[in-house]
Parts: sequence; C-alpha cells; structure tokens
Amino acid sequence: MNEPVNKRYYHPQEPVPRYPLELDERLHVNLWSEDGKFKWSIAFFLFDDEGPEVRFVGDRPFDKRVDWVHFHELLKHGQLLADRKFSKDGHRDG
Repeated sequence: MNEPVNKRYYHPQEPVPRYPLELDERLHVNLWSEDGKFKWSIAFFLFDDEGPEVRFVGDRPFDKRVDWVHFHELLKHGQLLADRKFSKDGHRDG
C-alpha cells in the first residue's frame, strides 16, 4: 500500500511522500497504521526562544516499520520548514 485508506487526514508536506511515514502541516512526523486507517505522531517540532527542536514520542520511532532513511529525510525537511516558520514568526534568526 503506497497511501492510506483514509486520505482525509493525509496531507504530506514533504516533496516525495514517504508513506507509511508522513510529515504533516503541524510539523509532526506520523506513522500510519498497517491498515492505513489511522496515524499517530512519532516525533514533532516544538518552538521556543532558542528555535525549533525535535521531540520523540516514547519509543514510537523504534517501530519496526519506521524506515530510518525516510525518517531522517522527513526530519531534515521538517527542520527546513521549522526554520522558515521560526524566522517568519518574528523570532530571532540562527
């Protein structure tokens, strides 16, 4: 399966979709269930005065279905989007 059954909540922000992983508009990296009906966050970006940072949700990134190469690509793209958002929202650069 190359995309979820429930596409209502499938809005990948990455240039090349990496299903069952997805970077969504909230800058959460999600993993879709095996049946393609549900997703849950496995990592997400937070913003504070120091800039964006990534937080992992428990041991979810260690699920056997997480492709580490794709996960790394999503984190890199998420970091790029987070940096842009951080600068645009009037926070300090770099």
